[in-house]
Amino acid sequence: MRALLKQPLIFDGRNLFDPALVRSLGLEYFAIGRGEAHQGARRGVALEG
Repeated sequence: MRALLKQPLIFDGRNLFDPALVRSLGLEYFAIGRGEAHQGARRGVALEG
């Protein structure tokens, strides 16, 4: 799957994937609504609130 993507980035709006597994495959992974908003803060992404 990674080879088919222009950028190895996944936004999982339905929380279908295991975050640890997807990241271990070399993909950037963002689960929407799963409570992992702190991940962006570590990556230097500004978060509201």
